Amino acid sequence: MANSAIQAPHPIVSRPIPQDVRLSVSSRDGDQCRYCGGTEGPFHLDHVLPWSRGGDHTEENLVVACQRCNVVKGGRTPEEMGWTLRPVGAHPCEGRKKDPRPTKQRRRPKWFPFASVLERRNLARLEVQAAKIKRAIAKDTAERDRIMKRCEKRMQRERMH
Repeated sequence: MANSAIQAPHPIVSRPIPQDVRLSVSSRDGDQCRYCGGTEGPFHLDHVLPWSRGGDHTEENLVVACQRCNVVKGGRTPEEMGWTLRPVGAHPCEGRKKDPRPTKQRRRPKWFPFASVLERRNLARLEVQAAKIKRAIAKDTAERDRIMKRCEKRMQRERMH
């Protein structure tokens, strides 16, 4: 019998963006997000065609993006998001409308600046996992409440008969 184990794809090994490209893109776009036009940082360099999908570290494929747009876009292209790149030097604007839900600003512990890059990545991964677990618990609690209400209604109907 042949081995039917599924092989994981080879991991994509990232390499740093060359400093000259980084400086060129930053000076071209300035402190303005090319997706939403916002001028509030922090800003990041974002791959228009994501690195994970074959995009390269070139001036043509990199733009300045605000943290919010960079996170929302994730590993997708602007076209997949229904976004267009704003022209270089376009008049700044307020940026993308914020979610109507208020977000609580997270305070980092005093020791956070002393964490290594690897430790920060692990912390971010753990925070994402904790958020997923909280959402799952909330869904389970809501389902439990719906079941309880249905049972209580049945119990009341039985009492009436």
